Amino acid sequence: MVNKKSGGFTLIELLVVIIIIGVLASVAIPRYFRSVERTRATEGVSKVAAISHAQERFSQRNGAYATTQEALDVDAVAGKYFLTPTVDGVNARIQRNKTRDGGTTGWPTGCTNDYNLMYTYATNAWTVEPGNCAFVLP
Repeated sequence: MVNKKSGGFTLIELLVVIIIIGVLASVAIPRYFRSVERTRATEGVSKVAAISHAQERFSQRNGAYATTQEALDVDAVAGKYFLTPTVDGVNARIQRNKTRDGGTTGWPTGCTNDYNLMYTYATNAWTVEPGNCAFVLP
């Protein structure tokens, strides 16, 4: 009597492979989405950085920071992922445009896609609101 073994995989082997793929995906997918959002956040950071440079020029000429966007020598327009930046005498702020593409998959709990990036001129410091969205900061 010859023992004939088939060339296929057993059900257990297939289940083990599927479980391994699932575990790898559960780690990789959230990291991917955070990375994508970090890339999108560079649009907001670059817009706010342009405003902060304009504020420094304004401050050098006038001795104080501008309280309105119109006083600066830079255009503030909405981008693909962020709304129009706002300016006061202390901060430049920009809000994520939540109506644009992208979701919050893989983001920390409580961090939504309508976060704000804020740059404080005097301290040269970036902050994000809410604070648990800080993974987008440069």
